[in-house]
Amino acid sequence: MSTETMDVFHKKTAVTLFNGVWDLMEKETRSQQETDAMIHMAHASRYHWEQAGNALNLSRGEWQISRVYAILGRAEPALYHAHRNLEICLSNEIRDFDLAYAY
Repeated sequence: MSTETMDVFHKKTAVTLFNGVWDLMEKETRSQQETDAMIHMAHASRYHWEQAGNALNLSRGEWQISRVYAILGRAEPALYHAHRNLEICLSNEIRDFDLAYAY
């Protein structure tokens, strides 16, 4: 597969997973299977953005992972990914609402 084809695959996969996480986050109640899927999809989306995205994509991926863990009441991984998000924002001069969300 060409690099361009792989980039398209990674971007499409990242977007699909990111949106799927949003769908699960918005549910008032989730099964354990849905909760597990939400965690895995958030990490998978971030991975695919790392393959073919930019710093803004990585920042938003870290934010989403942090948000998932915050929703689940899991402080340690939520803070870890929040700090990663802030590091990405500061080192890449990402501003506006992305920086605010990182804080």
